[in-house]
Amino acid sequence: MKFVLLTMVLKAWKNASIKAGVVLSLITVFNCSTAQTLLPSQPARDISDSANIRYDSLEKIYGKNKVIPTQYAKQLIYALSYFPELVNTKIKLKIINSEKGLISTNLTFGSVFRKASKRTYIIKIFEPSAGSNIPLFVNAGINGQAGIFGHELCHIVYFGTKNTFGLIGLGISHVSVKYMDQFERNTDSADIARGLGYQLLAWKAYLNKGFAVMRNDIIPHEEKYPGGKRYMSESAIQEQMSRTEKYVGLDSRW
Repeated sequence: MKFVLLTMVLKAWKNASIKAGVVLSLITVFNCSTAQTLLPSQPARDISDSANIRYDSLEKIYGKNKVIPTQYAKQLIYALSYFPELVNTKIKLKIINSEKGLISTNLTFGSVFRKASKRTYIIKIFEPSAGSNIPLFVNAGINGQAGIFGHELCHIVYFGTKNTFGLIGLGISHVSVKYMDQFERNTDSADIARGLGYQLLAWKAYLNKGFAVMRNDIIPHEEKYPGGKRYMSESAIQEQMSRTEKYVGLDSRW
């Protein structure tokens, strides 16, 4: 009787071990697959086709906790594919009728007092009234829009490194023009490092063209157009791309 019981136990243990091994193998394959999926996207000169083709698969991963108007969903989701650490971050994209700027990012008020994993971020796109001379975000094209979305996502990554007091201090620092100039240039640099250099270049080229019209029409020639030195120039973007390993072998011109 004892021999029979021992045999049954050994068989059960063997079957359980096999099942456990199969389950462990499946888990390993799943984890490797997931890790592979969440690798950041690589630099691409033109994402127009890829953003459409890859949207469904990327949205399943990066669309979690995101509220995005349909017309900008593909651009923002594609940009998010360069930021695996933001896969679970709560982000809302809002379109606001205003001439106060083109795009900005901030936290909801309550989020300032929460830990990073519990915060909600708002990306605001400002759309001026009809007849405005300000370049419209909607006309920047999918590459330019993805490039500036990457810039804003770099802000969110940086905000995530700050606790409540750090965020308050950062807000206070924003009153310094010199600080803000360096802050935004550093953010452009981070966007390029992520792999969105071509898209940031497309955004900058669009702004240069749009603000050049404003400068000639309504802004005195001796004044720089908005953002003239706060953000990286096209040549500065190209220079950094030429020095960044992931762009090696690629043409840094837009």
